[in-house]
Amino acid sequence: MAGHPAHHTLFPHTPMLHIFDTPFTWDIEWLLRVNVDWRSAALDLLMPLVSSTLLLWVAIAACGALYLTRSGKAGLRPLLALLLVVGIAAGLADASSNVFKKATDRVRPLKALPMVHYRDGGEWRQNPADFKQRKNKGDSFVSAHAANTMAVAVAVYAMLPGLGAACAGRRRDDAPSGPSGPSATNAASPRPPSRLLYLAFLLPLMVGYSRLYLGKHYPSDVLGGWLVGLFAGCAAVWAWRLATGQRRTE
Repeated sequence: MAGHPAHHTLFPHTPMLHIFDTPFTWDIEWLLRVNVDWRSAALDLLMPLVSSTLLLWVAIAACGALYLTRSGKAGLRPLLALLLVVGIAAGLADASSNVFKKATDRVRPLKALPMVHYRDGGEWRQNPADFKQRKNKGDSFVSAHAANTMAVAVAVYAMLPGLGAACAGRRRDDAPSGPSGPSATNAASPRPPSRLLYLAFLLPLMVGYSRLYLGKHYPSDVLGGWLVGLFAGCAAVWAWRLATGQRRTE
C-alpha cells in the first residue's frame, strides 16, 4: 500500500488515528472474499439497492405509515417523537463519521486494490490485476452508511416500545369505561414484541455488507461506523429521555 503523511494538518492532536490510514491484513482478506469470491448475479442487483441512502428513508417512511394505520391518531405524536430522535441520531452519526474521515487518510478499496469490483455510471467494473494505487489520501474510515444505519437501528430499538406504550396510554385516556374500554384498548395496543425489535439491526448488517460488496469500504471501516452509530444512537435516546424526564422506556 502507498505511504501516508506522518502528520495531518487539520487534526494534529490525533496521532493514534493514523493506524487506520492503511487497512489491516485481515481487512484486505475479508474485503476480497466478499467483493471477489462471493459474488453472484442476484447480489449484483441487490447490493446497490441496499446501499442506497434513499432506500433507508423510504423504509422509515413505510414503517411509519404502517404504524399509523394500526395506531390511528393516537400514534401520531409518539411517532413524531421517534422520527425526531431518529433524525438526531443519524445527524450525530454522520457528523461524527466525518470527523474520523478527516482525521485519517485511508483510501477506499476501489481506488487502492487490484481485482476489486465496483459500480461506476450504473455499471459494474473491476480493477485490473496490475492496478496501482495513485492516491495517498482518502475518506474510507469510517463508513458513514454503517454509522447512520446503526444509529437509526439503536434509536428504533430503544424508542419503539415506549412509543407503543404511549400510544396505548392515549387510547386508554380516550376510551369509554366498561367491557370495551381501557382493558380492550390496552390489549389492542401496537406495542411490538421485544424480539421483533432486533430486526431493526438487520438494516446496518445488510448495509455494512453492501459497502464491502461495492468496494467502498474495508471491514474495519464498517465496524468503526457501527461503533460510531451505536454511540450516536444511545446519545440521542439519552438526550430525549433527559429532556422529557424519562429515565427509561416503559
